[in-house]
Parts: sequence; C-alpha cells; structure tokens
Amino acid sequence: MRSRALPTVIGAALLAVAALAPPVSAAEPADTPVQKTDPHTTESTVVTLVTGDRVRVSDEGAIGFTPAEGREKVGHKRYRLGGDTYVVPDDASAALAEGRLDRRLFNVTALARDGFGEKLPLILDPKGSGAASLRSIGATALTVDAAQAADLWDAASGYDHIWLDGLAKVQLDKSVPKIGAPTAWQAGFDGTGITVAVLDSGYDRNHPDLAGLVTGERDFLYGEPQADDQNGHGTHVASTVAGSGAASQGRYKGVAPGAKLLVGRVCDYRGRCPESAMIEGLEWAVAQGADVVNLSISGAITDGTDPLSRAVDKATAAGTLVVAAAGNNGAPASVGTPGAAASALTVGSTTLDDTLSWFSSQGPRSGDYAVKPELVAPGDGIVAAHAAGTPAEEPVGDYYMRASGTSMASPHVAGAAAILKQRHPDWGPERLKAALTGSSHGLETGVFETGAGRLDVAAAIATTVTANASSVDFGLQEYPQKPGPVTRTLTYANDGDAPVTLALAATGPFAVASTVDVPAHGTAPVTVSFDPLGAGVGVHGGAITATAPGVTVRTTVSGYTEPERYAVDLTPTARDGETYVGTTVSWYDRDKDTGGFIDAIGTEGKSIRLAPGRYTFAGSVDTEQSTTMFSADVTITAADQALVWDARTAKPVTVDLTDRSDERLEVVTMAVACGPNPWTGLFYGRVSNGQPMYAAGGASACPNYSFRLFPIMSGPGYRYYPYVKSTGGVPADTAFRFADRDLQAEDVRYETQGGTAYATAWDYPRADFTDLNLASPDRWLDVGTRAMEYWGPNMWGRQLYIGDGQDSELTLRKWTGKPGTRQVVRFNGGPIGMAIAPDGDAYYAYGPKGMTVNIGPFSSPAPDSATGASRGTTGWMTLSRDGVELQRVDAPCFGNFAIPETPGRISIACEVSRSVPWSTIGSKSSGEWSVGAVTGGDNLTPGEIMAVRMDATGVTNGYAHRALPQLVSLRVEHNLPGATKAKTLTFEVSYDHGATWKKVPVALIGETGLAVLNHPAGATSVSVRIAATAANGDSAKQTTIDSYGLK
Repeated sequence: MRSRALPTVIGAALLAVAALAPPVSAAEPADTPVQKTDPHTTESTVVTLVTGDRVRVSDEGAIGFTPAEGREKVGHKRYRLGGDTYVVPDDASAALAEGRLDRRLFNVTALARDGFGEKLPLILDPKGSGAASLRSIGATALTVDAAQAADLWDAASGYDHIWLDGLAKVQLDKSVPKIGAPTAWQAGFDGTGITVAVLDSGYDRNHPDLAGLVTGERDFLYGEPQADDQNGHGTHVASTVAGSGAASQGRYKGVAPGAKLLVGRVCDYRGRCPESAMIEGLEWAVAQGADVVNLSISGAITDGTDPLSRAVDKATAAGTLVVAAAGNNGAPASVGTPGAAASALTVGSTTLDDTLSWFSSQGPRSGDYAVKPELVAPGDGIVAAHAAGTPAEEPVGDYYMRASGTSMASPHVAGAAAILKQRHPDWGPERLKAALTGSSHGLETGVFETGAGRLDVAAAIATTVTANASSVDFGLQEYPQKPGPVTRTLTYANDGDAPVTLALAATGPFAVASTVDVPAHGTAPVTVSFDPLGAGVGVHGGAITATAPGVTVRTTVSGYTEPERYAVDLTPTARDGETYVGTTVSWYDRDKDTGGFIDAIGTEGKSIRLAPGRYTFAGSVDTEQSTTMFSADVTITAADQALVWDARTAKPVTVDLTDRSDERLEVVTMAVACGPNPWTGLFYGRVSNGQPMYAAGGASACPNYSFRLFPIMSGPGYRYYPYVKSTGGVPADTAFRFADRDLQAEDVRYETQGGTAYATAWDYPRADFTDLNLASPDRWLDVGTRAMEYWGPNMWGRQLYIGDGQDSELTLRKWTGKPGTRQVVRFNGGPIGMAIAPDGDAYYAYGPKGMTVNIGPFSSPAPDSATGASRGTTGWMTLSRDGVELQRVDAPCFGNFAIPETPGRISIACEVSRSVPWSTIGSKSSGEWSVGAVTGGDNLTPGEIMAVRMDATGVTNGYAHRALPQLVSLRVEHNLPGATKAKTLTFEVSYDHGATWKKVPVALIGETGLAVLNHPAGATSVSVRIAATAANGDSAKQTTIDSYGLK
C-alpha cells in the first residue's frame, strides 16, 4: 500500500544490453564424482569445450559436466562472471591465464545461448609459418565436431592462440572502422582544429580517454561552471566523438580523436533533460564557437516547429551543425525533438551488419512527411568510456561499458562531421549535412528507416561532388491533386578541377533527367518531378543517386499524396452578451476507430479535413461566463460540410438537491464518450467551477455513447457526490434533481490518532475507463471533524492521505454506492490493524512466474478500505513454501515475489513498525497468511486471501475510556467474492504492549465475531492478536501493538 512515483525520462537514453552480477567463483576438487546422467527435467543444452569435455546447461543455469574419454581424472573449475557460468578444466588453466586461450571457449552460458553445441567454431593461430585461411592475421578458421575436439586439444601445443570464432557484438573498435574513420585518419583528417559540443549529462573529467580534450564546460541545470557526469551517458557519448582510447591502448578510440570538446550538462543523474537547458546549451555552444553540436537526446514527437527544434534551426543558421539522435521509440513516425528540427542531421541506429536496430525511431516526420532520420550509424552494443561512480549496465573492463541506442549512433556522425569540417573548413552546416548523407553507404531498407544510408566518413572526405540538400521533400499534396507533376530543384556542386557528367537515377514515384553536366568548380541544377496522382495515395519515399567514376551522391526524396478529404467547416457562436474564449473539438471516426482533436478555435472558425465516413463530434464553446457542450453525428460524403455550434441554442444543465436549499455547486464535470474501445474511442470532458453549463445534441449512433455528469455540491456539514450516466445521446432533459433517498448516506468521521494531522482526499467514479477521467480535485480536510456525505449509485474510489505535511499514509477505499442506505465510516480511527486492499488488489499472480502481495498494516474500521505505511516506516515481507522461507523483501507489507516452481502451501508474512508524529497508537503491525498453491497465468489472476477488520464501541480519535466495557466486532473480509468462508475465529488482547496475552471468548455469527472487553485499571492501550481459519486450510494471523489507546 506504499505509494510510489514513476519518473518520466526524456531522451535517447542508452538501452541496457545485459545486466551484470558481481563475479562469483566456485572451485571443484579434482576427485569430485562425475555426473554421468542428466537429473534435470527442464530444457537444457549440451555444449562442447575445446578440451572435448561436454557440459549440459539448463534454462535455470544448472550445470552437468561429462569428461571426454580418457579425461575422467582431469578436474575442472566453475565460476560465474557477469551473470554467466564458466567451466574450465584444470589442464586448460595455464594457457587461459597466459592468454593463449580465448576465455569465451569456457563460457558455457554464452556457448549455449549462441547455439554452439555439437560443433565448435575456432580460429587457430599456428606456431611458425604455415597455410592460413585468414591471411591478414595469419590464422586459420575451422569448425570441429564434438568427437574431434579432444584430438584437437591433444595437439593444442602446436598453436600460439586458440580463439572462439564467436558471434560479434558491435563496439568502437568495430564501429569506428565500419564508418571509415581510420581511412580518414590516414589521410590526415582526425578532427584537428575542430570543436564539437556535447550537450548531455556531463563528463568524467578524470577518465583517461578524455584527458586534455575538453576546452570548456558548463552545467545548465544548476548554473555551475563544471559539468560533472552523474549519469554516465554523456561520458560514453563524448568519448565516442573524440575519445583518445588511452585506457585501452587505443582500442576504443573515438571517431575524431583530434577534435576538441565543449561539454554542457543539460541532463540530470536520472537522464532527464529540460528543453530550456538544451536551448541554453545550444546558445552557449554557438557562442563558444562550436563547429558541431551533438544531442544524443530525444523528446516529444513533433513536426519540427517546437521551441527546441527552432533553437536547433537558429544554431544552424549561425553556422553550427547540430547532430541529433532519432530516438528509441522503434516505430514509424516516431522521431522526436530535437531530431525533428528541419536543419538537424538526425541519426538512426544500425547493427554492425547494417541492419536497422530494433529500437531506432523511424520517419516520416510528423506533419510534413519529410525524411527523418537522414542517416544511420552503428549504435548497437557500442563500447565507450564509463564514468566512474555511475551505473554501468554492461561494464567492459574498468574504464568502459557497452550500451545501445540512437544516442550511441549520433556521436559517430558528430565525429565524422568534425573530420569533414577539418577537410573543408569553409563548408557551412547545410553542406556538411548534405555531404555526409550524400556519401553514405546505401542500404536496402527504406528511406524512412535508414535515410540516405549508413555513415561513410572515408567517402565523405574523398568526394568532390555534393548536393545542396540531404533530401528533396514534396510534403503534403492536398486532395484534390491537380493532374501533372510537381517539381523541385536539386543542385549539384563540383569542387573538382574537371567537369563531371553525373548519371542520374531515381527510385520510387520520382523522376529526374538521365544525366547532368556539372562544370569544374561550378554547379548545375536538376529538376525532380513527383506526380501525386500517378503515385497513388499515401506516403512515398525514394532516392536520387548521382554517379560518375569515383563519385556517388545519394539524396532522399519524399512526398505524401493525401487521400480523398473534405472540409468540415466548424463555426462557433457564443451566447449573447458573453465574452468568447475559444472552442475545442474532438472527433471520432466510427468506421476506423480513430479520432482527432483541435484546441483554441477562434471566432472565425476552423476547417477540418477528413476522409468520407461516419463521425461523431464533441466539444465545447467556452466563454468567460459559461461553457456549452456540443455533440453531433456527421456523415461525410463527397462534399464539404458546415458544422455550426451556436451556444444560444443549447439547453441549460442544472443540478438541484431536492432535500437541501443551501447547497453550493463546487465543481461539475460533464463529458461525452463513445466507441467500442475506451482507449481509442471518443472522450471529451469539461469541468466547470461553478459557471453555468449548457448542452446541445440529441441521439447518437456512436457505439457505447454516454453522456456523463459528475457534480460535487456542499453545504454546512455535508457534501454530495451524485452521478449521471445517460446512454444513447445527450438527454432531452438536462435539469438533474437528486433526492437523498436515491443516494447512499454516510456519516463520515475523519479522526485523529492522538497527534496533529493534515489530510487530503481524492475521489473518483470508477465503473469503467471513462469514469476515471472524471475524478474530483484534491480536497484538503480538517482532521478531527465529521460530515454527512451522499454518494450516487455508482462504483467509487477514494484516496485519502493523512500525515504531517512531510510524510503521509495512503488510505485506499473502493466501494459501490447503495441508494437508500446509511452507514458510519471512520477514517483514520482506532482500532487499527491489518486489512486487505480493496477490490481484489490484495493478492494476485501475474505472468507465468510472479505475484504481488499488498496489505494495509494500519487500516481503520472504515469499510472497503486499507491503509498503507508511510515512507518513514520500516518493515519486511517474506514468502515461504511448506514452512520454508524462500524470499524476503525489505518492504512494509508490500512485495513482489517469484512463484515457487515446486507446488506447496504458500505462507506470506510481514511486519511493519512506525513512529510518526500524527499518531500515538499502532506502533507495530504484523501478520501471516497461509494460502493454497499458486500458479501463474498470462493475465492478472487474483488469488484468495482474507483478513479480519476490527471495530469497537466507544473509540474516538484513537482512544476509548478504560472504565467502560466495550463491544468488539471482528469482521472477516475477503478480496474475492465467493471465497471460502472462515470457520474459526480467535481473539487475544494485551495490555502491556504484547508482552503477555489473554484469550477473549468470541461468538462467531456468519463471518463476524463478537466479543466484550473489560479493561484492567491502569491500562493505557489495547494490543490485539486475531486468527481466522477457513475450511480449505487458508488462515490469517494478525497482530497489532497498541491498536488503540485507553484513557
């Protein structure tokens, strides 16, 4: 029952490839008996070691070792490293320690994972000279069968090295050569004289790879002069751009090791990056003279007109190329800002074999269907610098870590841009961008996935011909399109000393001339044509490739032929004499289960272009004096339509309490909803804080259409929560009257527990998903007061927070209003003790192997509620099977557990202690629950659990009079309807805080026990111990120390 907040992280943050556990080794003596047979019944794989020995690896990680013939007396070691298990025979240890054997040959977890079972691929480095199939390194590759491995091992002394011919993982010693950076270095271009600004989480100034590279830094989150990295992302990115590789003897050298860096910290330790900080960082980088800026950050999906994108465009106009990550959404049309900026060079991610990474965000750009990303680079499994003191998801040695994401691809391109800028210092950002994309290595994937292709910096520095743009975008071609082609101009520039004739070819529904002559040191234009009608409706992408001897220039092209669309011209009119504020409209396509939304429509109206079909519209015309809700069905055929929303024609929406005359309408929420799926259907709601409301609209054909009204009214000592749900359309009568007899009446007491407390409440209807959108505002409460509350016949939820203003306990209540009934509800009152979370939340299995237990340790007598622990409490929870503890979590009666593989009776136990300023009772609660065997399922599968809720007469604000006898009720509650009922109930009390206990007789009537307490003189509190058992063997044992006080 402890509440937790989940952070929102904006950015193309690194993706964890694997989590590493601390190394654990376990040696096994040579004379240990060998396991000859496999005792396991789970899935397993047999792998062969280079020694010929065989190892069986189960899914759970169990290991069975079988020696090769003649090796029965050779011992072996087992240890775990980085989460994997290694098995090393004793006679391989020396060669392994000397580095002559590849350690991967003994990683049985990885061998099994990679499918190296009956065959083992090896690379052998023979001693002396000899035939070699891999001439560049003088080695031979071969694959040995399991039966041959022992013979090879016998001849192992003839080889200097034996490696596993393993499955490659991309890293800087692979990705940097992949993009041609070493070729550029050999040509004398390594970024020297160029400055790249890295705007990220900062950097580790003590990392050897970054020593002497940073010429300026600043923290834009806190205004500090130093940009210390508390996340690790920025250090990884910075070293990818320009790291020296000093800590790896040059192995993990960055793309442009000659460049200098500016480092701006714009992301906090959690990887959250305010847009304002990034904008400041961009401005600073430009002012500091940065030639290139890298932003391995991605935020909201936009059309490139948001503030951050505009800041990128400004930086570009000032002469700085901005390279940005596409994002890790892994879906079409999902490129976010700042990569959405038109001028940004936006980068997606590929694997080492030029396959699009699964996480890489794709285009087209939202709004104009432009090509994004423009380029891709390696970003999968990249090894680069690790910042000391930050988490390393997959460490590589002491100074590096492996990470994946478009964040890792982007700095490859930023480094390449630095190299190209050194090669052509007079080139501006637009030409640098066009040259990098134009010289890229073409891929088979579409332009909206991988842009022009994969980065090739060697080709970029070698080319003498470039285009003036990275992409030709035809944008949206609105319906109805005119016959004939639309044209754009693409210009080629030739920096060479001789003229060149380019052969031109276009893919997709685009056309160009077959050739163009470009003069030496001159330019030549080319007309690019796109016939929207001929192309057909939808998004189109392609490329223009210009070739000549030694020259290849690729330019992407895009366009969108809009399908048949017609205008719905919406004209709003306010009520006479009122000041118009605006109109909001939402629409739902009943045929396609999709919709849209437009806000802030002015008095001039708005034209909405929609495809033919059946729609339901909803919205409101708002003025300073009132709000008017509209709803209408519209069928669009082959013509534009007018939709007039005239507030003067709407009916007043009024609410009235027939049994009150002094009520005040605090707030009212009015909404309409429809559609078969509440997540994709129409929903429009409007909240009024006392202003008059009106509604217009009749019956609707939209499925599941409902009009909903949730007013909250109050007066001296009372509050009303009526609720209206009208199906089929806006009701004809919008004057709503509520009588007490149609509501549930509750005498609600918000009690204290002996200390000073503050409280807030949040209430919401909860019959369905739409209901959850109608929640009330938070409400401050005076603890120690009472009020009459009236609830409509609906399912309700309440979250009540009681504490001292710094910390609080959450009480969650879920119930259904029963018209004509009345009850007393005591929140925060005594006796307090264990209670199950309401509405089945207490205990459930999820997925095939996991479950959650959630119990309220300090719950009051209020029905259908449970109260959790505050942040300042301490506690634990355990899960046992057949009396043997299996798992333990340090959480106060809230825990996630793996379901035991072996069936058996499950026991759950927990204990919570508290010392809080708002309560002088309830110092400790504990409990133990025995439940049947648990099995997992694909969906949330509730399991039975019960608890006993206690109440006692005469308890007010946590205390009762010790001199008066008390009637105690013990009500057995279940989290599921139809659960097995309790058959026994016992009750004990203690007046010395649990040191000694006294049994109290209980009369059990159904599932409610009744008992009478007479307290001894001098007693100051009552501690309770309750036990209940059911016919199926389930049980509950609950203890609360100082459940309530005595005076």
